[in-house]
Order: sequence, then C-alpha cells, then structure tokens
Amino acid sequence: MKKNQSLGLLLAPDSFKHSLSAQEVCRYLSEGLMHSPLECRVQKFPMADGGEGTMQALVAATDGTWVEAWAHDPLMRPLKTHYGITGDGVTAIIEMAAASGIERLLNQELDPIHATTYGTGELVKHALEQGCTEVIIGLGGSATIDGGVGFCQALGGTFYDKREKPLSPGKPIQDIEGFDITTPNQLLNGIDVLAACDVDNPLLGPEGAARIYGPQKGASTKQVEELERALLQLYSRVEKEKDQSIVTQKGAGAAGGLGAGIVAFANGQLTSGFELIANRAHLELAIEAADVVVTGEGKLDAQTAFGKTPYGVAALAKKHNKPVIAVAGTLANGYKELYGKGFDLLLSLSEGPATLNELIEQAPRLLVNTGERIGQLLHMHKFIHLY
Repeated sequence: MKKNQSLGLLLAPDSFKHSLSAQEVCRYLSEGLMHSPLECRVQKFPMADGGEGTMQALVAATDGTWVEAWAHDPLMRPLKTHYGITGDGVTAIIEMAAASGIERLLNQELDPIHATTYGTGELVKHALEQGCTEVIIGLGGSATIDGGVGFCQALGGTFYDKREKPLSPGKPIQDIEGFDITTPNQLLNGIDVLAACDVDNPLLGPEGAARIYGPQKGASTKQVEELERALLQLYSRVEKEKDQSIVTQKGAGAAGGLGAGIVAFANGQLTSGFELIANRAHLELAIEAADVVVTGEGKLDAQTAFGKTPYGVAALAKKHNKPVIAVAGTLANGYKELYGKGFDLLLSLSEGPATLNELIEQAPRLLVNTGERIGQLLHMHKFIHLY
C-alpha cells in the first residue's frame, strides 16, 4: 500500500444478539472510525449465518424489498410480520423467527409441546403468491420442536391422530399416527427451497433438536424425552414413505427440527447459513478489495470456530492474506484459541466492570469507542506495516 493512501476497511459483523443488528454494529463502528485520525474508506457489509439478521443481510446485498404479511405466532395468535424479496423479485428471504421465534413469547409462555411452525409456512405460502420461485428460510431463534409439522400444515399437509382425525396446528406431535403431504408437494413443485442453518445438529440423539434445544425452549426432562420419541416415530414413517435419509443430515435438528421438515415436506435442501449468505452477497469480492477486515458478534469464544459468522469471515479474509480484527461484547472461555484460526486482534467492548445488561444498554457508545480505538491502532503505520 502506498504511503498516505487511505486504508480500505470492510466491516462484516454479525448482529450482537439481544442488542444490535449487524447494520447497527456497522454504523457505530464506522462512526468511531470517523472520530479517529485514520484516513480510511469504509464499506459496511452486515452479515448473518442463518439466524437473526439473515433477512436484512440478503435484502441489503440484493437491493431487495420488504413485504408485510399476517401470520400466526408459535401459539397460533395472529400477528403482522414481514419477510424480504430480493431485488430481482425471484427469491423470498424468510426468517422463521419472524413468526415462529422464541422472542415472540414471554418466558412464562414457552411451551415446546404446543408451539408450532405454522406461521413460517404461512409466510412461505404468501411469498409463493407474490410470484417467488425460490425461498430461503433462516432457521435461527425458534420457539418450537415440532419437526416442521406446523410448517407443513400451513402449506396444506394433514396429520392424523389414532382415530384418523386431522390434528389442528399446535396439537402435540406425540398424537400423530399418520399424514398426507400430497398438497405441499404439489404446491412447491418447481420451487427451490433452501434452509439456511446456523447449527449442524442432526434431528435425533444426544445432539438432536429435543435434547440439545428442548430445555432452552421450556421443555422439562420428561417432555424432552416425549419429543424425542415423537420425532423418531414421525420421521421413521416419513423416511420410509420418501425413501430418503433425513434425520442424520447436518442441520436437520435446526429450529426444533424445521430443518428436517423442509427436506421432508418441501423437498428442500439444508445448507450453511453463512456460506449461503456469503455467496449470494459476494462477500469474497468485498474482502479482496479491502485492506483490513473487521468482523464480530456479541460473544467470541472457542465455539466461534464452529461455523459462526466471524470465523467464516476470517477464513475468507485469510484466503486473501487480509488482517482480521474481531469485536465482541464479551471475550469468553477459549477465545485465545482464535488467534491461531484466522484472527489477528480480538477486542472486547468492555471499558471496565459491567453487567451483561449494562453492556447491552451501552453497546452503541461502546462500539463507537471501539471503532475509534481501531482507527487509532491502524493509524500507527509502522505497528501493522501497511504503509
């Protein structure tokens, strides 16, 4: 890089969960950089991995639009929500959390036995009515462990109890004795459905949807085992009918088994949320054009290297020999391991002792200050050997 030439910074963070969107993180970091003496060009590139922020990332990257729609929440209460459509009008981008997310419920309302993905299916149906021929569904943040049953019901599927009576949405999946998925198959014929997964858990077993995520969604130990048995029973029949292995696919257990449901009931495919978004948004091209890459999310720890957004960004950056700075609200257990995995500098927002709630409340100011610190650091030409 030539002397006195401005530095190109790419800001590619994920959201800070329960605090700020990826767009807001970019905005505050950029504001801080502008307060520093560093001469720089900043490109904002908000990212996601299939969870919170997936819609925003893809809509922004494709100059898309937002669509409002009515759907039902996990307990079948009507709500107005939204999804995105890419700028070419072809692809709908739906976050299942927009209708079926855990944040739609109060803590005392958590009920994984009755919570349903029906609302997510309603959004898919609405998108098809707008002429979309491809649907991307982000699978993070669910309140459900229904194996995609509600999703299928919204698209016209029918599930029967032992008396051959159709089950209404929200009824326990333990009651399912039979099903008819002809209508969803017909409705989605010729439609490409992609599930953007932020985890790679299988549907069943110790790492499956019920046992790993059930307690987080309010399931007791007894309910976890009931749900595990119900999913096993249902998908044993589904796999036999479709002559397809589903339960062991990576991501089948995402969103309480909606990953498996998208494969089973929508003939969809499971894919890494980060890789899908990075490819569709052309992240690698933006990295190639940058001098320094800044990423981050709410917490950085040893688990970050298991497919989280910052790790994916860092891996692409190192492919092109770009230095990587990662910013987090908290640097937690094992974060130092990341220095050997593509990260050159890890920064915490904290400026002193603080509770989690205080960090969340002060996040905008702390991000501005952190952006300014990054600018001061990069201004030290000899320290990083970029000039």
